[in-house]
Amino acid sequence: MSGAHKAHALDAARTSSLHSKGHCRRASDARYSAYMKRLVAIFCLGAALTGGFAQGLINFVNGPSTLVSLGPNGDSLISGVPGSFFFALLTSPVGANTFTFASVYATNQAVAGLLNGGVGVAVNGWAPGTARDFVVVGWSGSLGTTFDPAWFPPHVFGPPGLLGQSTVGTGIAGGSTSSGTLPILDIFGGTTGIQTGFQLEPPLVPEPSGMSLAVLGAALLIFRRRIVPNYSLERTRTSP
Repeated sequence: MSGAHKAHALDAARTSSLHSKGHCRRASDARYSAYMKRLVAIFCLGAALTGGFAQGLINFVNGPSTLVSLGPNGDSLISGVPGSFFFALLTSPVGANTFTFASVYATNQAVAGLLNGGVGVAVNGWAPGTARDFVVVGWSGSLGTTFDPAWFPPHVFGPPGLLGQSTVGTGIAGGSTSSGTLPILDIFGGTTGIQTGFQLEPPLVPEPSGMSLAVLGAALLIFRRRIVPNYSLERTRTSP
């Protein structure tokens, strides 16, 4: 093979090699681009899921200005070993008045009037940065440790025990949001928490209605007539 032919063959081989390397590079770039797209999609999906299941943070403790007491006049504070009284957090969309149990509990403390359910507690169904109404309900330990919605509203055909609920507060749950980290919401006190204490009382039995009283009176009258002896008849039979 002449020198010219050799040079031409070398150029052809070099060109083929360059084309092959370019094709491999383009294929590698395409695979990398596809990988990055999948990675971004997974990241976005993870962020969406994290946002959907995010739990807002609260401080479920009260203080000296929001003590829990006993009786309609709050004559004495709740006391006893922790577990003598229990409390639950209920939340609702703002203004909807559809309160549901948030699966967050608290119990009384050794210091009279105080309760503690934890600091920085995550609340299911309450995303960080979202405003909700909230209320705290309480009951005596004799009723058990588990919240029962049938107890409330309290004081009407309630179980034998002590029941009560706080005023309604409105606030924004703390935690991480897309715009930053919000402070943990205080359920009691602070700027938006419940500002006063509340009382636990025995449930009241409603007064009977007028119709119920009338029925009861008629039943008693019939019963009395049946058991009172007829003295006039007895005298007639025994007289000579």
